[in-house]
Amino acid sequence: MISINELYTSIEINAPVETVWEEFMNFSEYPKWNPFLPKVNVDLTTGKVWEKVFLGNLFGKRRYSWLPMQILNFDQQREISWCGRVPWIIAIWSYGYHIFYFEKIGPNLTRFSHRGVFSGIFMTLSLSISKIKNNVKIVQEEMNKNLKERCERRP
Repeated sequence: MISINELYTSIEINAPVETVWEEFMNFSEYPKWNPFLPKVNVDLTTGKVWEKVFLGNLFGKRRYSWLPMQILNFDQQREISWCGRVPWIIAIWSYGYHIFYFEKIGPNLTRFSHRGVFSGIFMTLSLSISKIKNNVKIVQEEMNKNLKERCERRP
């Protein structure tokens, strides 16, 4: 069951899980296709992540913010997840987790899922405004669609 503090999107991609994982992990290409996370810097040796994440539409423009994160789980071709908080807000006000799943459902078929779990007073209030939650979900779905198109175009 998805709560008010969660966003979940999923898409089936006609490509092997290895291809989807490789495309997703190619962070340097994100500015070309990823509207939800247009820039991500990851250091897998320390587990540190800096993400530029979509926050919502404000006055007709997409708004983004840089957030420091920490990798929680790294399971090759299965899952990568990270968590963090908005740096200028005390942790009780805003905390978020991004969990990306890569499920092999056939030899050339992968289910890619993104689950965002948000806690804290700030995030609960923000996501309770349906327009903000819908805007974020639309951009997450756009990310999924773009990932699907990139993977399915690859040789």
